Amino acid sequence: MAFCTQCGSKLNDGAAFCGKCGAKVCSGAPQSQSTNSGFFNKLNSTVQKAVNGSQQIVSDLLGSQSANSNSNNTSHTMYEVFTPALGLGKKFIFTENSLIYGSEEYHYSELTQINIVNPPRPISNGGAQTRANGKYLNLIFEYSQKERFANVLTYANEQIASANGNTKNYKYILQSPNGTKLEVYEDYAILYYLKSGYSSILSNSMKGGSSGSIIYFPNLTLQLTSTAENTSALQVGILSNNGTSAISMPLNPQDIDTAKAAISYIEEMKSSEQHESQETAPDNWEPVVGSIRKFPICGKELEISESMDTFNSYRLKFRELASACADNARKEYDRKVQNLSTFLGFYPKIYQSYLSVLIKQSMNILISEGVWTVTEDSFEQQHLADFHLGMNDYTTTLESIELTLQANRRRISNITSLIPNLSGGGFGLKGAAKGIAAATAFNIVRDGAEAGLINSVSNINQAQQAELYGRIKPDNLFDCVFTDYWRVFLSLVCLLNKNGKTIWYPTNTTTQQASNIFQNMSNPNFPQDKLLDVFLDILKTNPYKAEYHKFMISRFGENEETTAIKNYFGYTDFDNPRIT
Repeated sequence: MAFCTQCGSKLNDGAAFCGKCGAKVCSGAPQSQSTNSGFFNKLNSTVQKAVNGSQQIVSDLLGSQSANSNSNNTSHTMYEVFTPALGLGKKFIFTENSLIYGSEEYHYSELTQINIVNPPRPISNGGAQTRANGKYLNLIFEYSQKERFANVLTYANEQIASANGNTKNYKYILQSPNGTKLEVYEDYAILYYLKSGYSSILSNSMKGGSSGSIIYFPNLTLQLTSTAENTSALQVGILSNNGTSAISMPLNPQDIDTAKAAISYIEEMKSSEQHESQETAPDNWEPVVGSIRKFPICGKELEISESMDTFNSYRLKFRELASACADNARKEYDRKVQNLSTFLGFYPKIYQSYLSVLIKQSMNILISEGVWTVTEDSFEQQHLADFHLGMNDYTTTLESIELTLQANRRRISNITSLIPNLSGGGFGLKGAAKGIAAATAFNIVRDGAEAGLINSVSNINQAQQAELYGRIKPDNLFDCVFTDYWRVFLSLVCLLNKNGKTIWYPTNTTTQQASNIFQNMSNPNFPQDKLLDVFLDILKTNPYKAEYHKFMISRFGENEETTAIKNYFGYTDFDNPRIT
């Protein structure tokens, strides 16, 4: 009688394989066993039964888990489970509406953007990070799960952005399993790239991933290549003042078509003029020639001099143009500015681009008036030295970034001192930005120094970036932008006066004089028979205050005469902040 040497089961005579476990029967094996062989066969059989029993237990357990997983899965259109190797982290699950992290479930509206902070490697897990209600969640996943995680990550971040009202208007997005991400917008791209090397793991984790670098299409090339593992990758070429650098993005197979479409789009935009910033093209104005204006009111007459009429004409013309430029600037801002990095990179360019429209119009007038000693650059610099409300938020943000960097460096100095190439950082804004007048702050971007600013932001974690960016209120910001744009006419009139043209101009003296007279008119002892004459003197001294015209309507009635006066000075709508 023969027995299987693997499981100890009785073998049929002449059998080539065991009927129980399927093990091959060794040819030439004896058909009977010695007493000792029988003993070992019984022992082997006993051990095998124990193994089979334990395998059954494991199988039952896994079956139970699988059944439970399948049960959960049936209630979701998406149910992607990730479990880190060796138990180094919590199990987490992405559903169509939420992230299940351990025993807790978080709706996407509760989460910040999820960023890969540690790319997965063949010998180590990958890691991503997000926050929920101020608590950090570390998402640890296996190297074998990297492609699936990258796919799920794109979906989850889109849901998070949408749930928080921060939907990005990119045209294409590519998320590499190694943590690199490329967002392609209308005329630029943002590349999120993690520094490599084990010394960067702590840095990447503390910053919550990459903040992204803005790359304009003329400085960007994309090419599909093959990796050593015979997979596809996107080669990203970046042109800078220091030459061209290249970054390789391994791609999931399902992203190849998206990569091809992004490449085609960028090449098309580079060869066309569509990517250039929209520019308001005003009519070619003729120099204003003022004339005496007379307005009847309550039996009296308001006479406006030729010089004030010239000033008033320029004031209204530039108000209309400034309003159009500010509106277009806001539209471009809303398309391009998504976070702190894009604010730093784009806002000064947008601000200056539409300001230049008004500067060019002013230069046309100066040339027509025979003023040839002024250039566009000198005009712009002088204007911004006097009027720069729209750059105050920018310079304040730069100072805040530097203060945050300083605090971070103090906090982690003991840690980073032990790790090569991690200490230091920052753009040195305390020494640089504070030495730059708010009037010319955008020059650091126009002159190509924006890379330093963006790099400085990369040393600030995602939560800090979000907090700093949240301080910027676009509505208030563009109220200031409009004011700066409109006041270009004041810079123009000032230059015309300096070059021999006689044009009325408001001064601190005339402004204060009109205000003092107006205040005294409310005194009970003020002679009422003198009220109209004194009020007309106010309008001749400095008529540009909404409360003067509101007083006129309330005191002398809203009629054809008073309406003509307020409309002439531009106060057509008291509810419009750009008028009052």
